[in-house]
Amino acid sequence: MKRKELPKLIEEIRKLPYQEPVLKEYAEKLISLEISILSSEYPYELSNEEHFLDKVVIVLTHSYNRIVGSRFWGHLHVIPEDKHVHQMLSVVFKEEDPHFLSLRSDIRKEYNQIFSKPAGDVLRLIAERLGSLPQPLEENFEKWMVQEGSRLERMLWILILGKFMSRKGFLEHQNLKRITEVLDTFNPDTYKKLIIPYLQSNDFQNFKSELMKQLIGRLGDPRETTKKWRSVPGNAVKKVKSWLYKYDLFQFLDSERFKYWEKYVPNIKALNFEQNPPMAAMEFDRFVVLEFGNTGNAAYFYEVEGFNTYILPKFSITNVEGDLKDKEAHFYIHKLSHISNRGRPTWYNTFDDYMEHFMKGDFKYRKSSSGGWRR
Repeated sequence: MKRKELPKLIEEIRKLPYQEPVLKEYAEKLISLEISILSSEYPYELSNEEHFLDKVVIVLTHSYNRIVGSRFWGHLHVIPEDKHVHQMLSVVFKEEDPHFLSLRSDIRKEYNQIFSKPAGDVLRLIAERLGSLPQPLEENFEKWMVQEGSRLERMLWILILGKFMSRKGFLEHQNLKRITEVLDTFNPDTYKKLIIPYLQSNDFQNFKSELMKQLIGRLGDPRETTKKWRSVPGNAVKKVKSWLYKYDLFQFLDSERFKYWEKYVPNIKALNFEQNPPMAAMEFDRFVVLEFGNTGNAAYFYEVEGFNTYILPKFSITNVEGDLKDKEAHFYIHKLSHISNRGRPTWYNTFDDYMEHFMKGDFKYRKSSSGGWRR
């Protein structure tokens, strides 16, 4: 019956003039089966001519029944950007009783308002409302009757993540495991469009480890290769590197030293490690700080060019800490010990004094025993 009736209905509507009175008169003559076929088979394969779908909307609006409403709610999930579907649903939410789709009354009111707006705003408005609610998105999709796995759900994910990933507090309400699962389904270009605003709007100290581990998995470590990072702004890449430096130092240093060096992570230009003996070289603009993993060792400060030329190559060929402690080298700056008093790291203040001067390139600075400073 559908194969027989649908072409007949399409041809009849095509021949009608685009005049509302004529279309309404035609609609009054349709039987429920014909209305069901028209609403179920939308948007048809032969509907490219101008105003054809506009005429269908007028016909179905004037001959409306609940089957039309149910079918077009289903069409929204398959072709969510279709303006004629939006137009029909504006009729649906005006005509249907409060029990339509078994929606909660407050959500029904939200949909009534959303579908009263221009068709082009519908998806944006749904996304903005869902993204602003203080519950995980998958819970809100279920309450708002958004079908899991539908094209509508996918488009809403894109719109919501694109708008809200950069907003403070949004991720605090979300299931990060689910967020990463969804992000993993997008191609590289879409993925980067969604993650870049997050990187740019947050301090690296606040990055979520789940998102960062996924990011490194997809684009690679930017300290090693930037091939997949080419379209990511430089400031965002720098933040990712800082997050990686912080993560690596956290794994390497004891808590006392990590707490100190954490604040200098944004100034680190490169970070090199060696496991035997364990050591970390933190490179700043003009100098390098060499910290040893084994406690009881002082931190050594070297000028960056000399360190990279003479000390760094030794990392892979020596397992003796003393080979890396060269106070006679022309690029040697100073060494500082990690002195504590009754469990309190009193060395923090001393290191801060030296770091303040060394960051300015004042490598001859020495703190005097009287508490002042000398050169």
